[in-house]
Amino acid sequence: YWFIGACLVGADDNVYLESTGTQYIDTGISMPQGFVSDFKITLKEIPNTLQVVIGAHSKDSPFYRNFVSISPADWCGKVTFFIGAYDHYCANIKLEKNATMYIRAGTATDACFVEKNGSMDMVCTQSHLQRSEANLYLFNINVPDSVRYHLAYPAFVKLFDMKIHTLTGELMRHMVPVPSGMRIGDFTVPENGMWDIVEQRFYGNDGTGEFTYGVDE
Repeated sequence: YWFIGACLVGADDNVYLESTGTQYIDTGISMPQGFVSDFKITLKEIPNTLQVVIGAHSKDSPFYRNFVSISPADWCGKVTFFIGAYDHYCANIKLEKNATMYIRAGTATDACFVEKNGSMDMVCTQSHLQRSEANLYLFNINVPDSVRYHLAYPAFVKLFDMKIHTLTGELMRHMVPVPSGMRIGDFTVPENGMWDIVEQRFYGNDGTGEFTYGVDE
């Protein structure tokens, strides 16, 4: 990493943050008009249920959604990306365990899409898709049931970085993994987590347990 003051201006493309299922990060931003996300990811486990990489879910009916996730094979016919608004859409992209991918995914109000390693797949072209106003989470999502608003659908992935843009291209977050004990200017990272280059601030685990920080060889 390179620093100018407290600003992370360059990052190792091979460092990652990995969740074991109980960790997540609240990005602090709500994107009800939709968002575009760019990220590098490795799928660690073939899912038997949904795994949300980034997303939000409304607390109340009609339960609007706003997420990019990975689906099990029996949901979409193959392990693939699953995009959610009020309705859900399966991408045609097939995902494999331990394969590292560069992903660009968007949840616009009139369309949603996924791009894997530069190959585009338009998932839906429905107009007026309302999005959740809840904050976007990384590695998980809050989902209401008859009892409570609770975390569900954790992502068992290695996440190497995450950029979140508005639909007009404004960069809201550029989050990169940082290890416990790293010095960034006058700040000492208290735990494995993400550093946001845009805000120049640290985001730690809002769940339980600890993220794993590592380097892919």
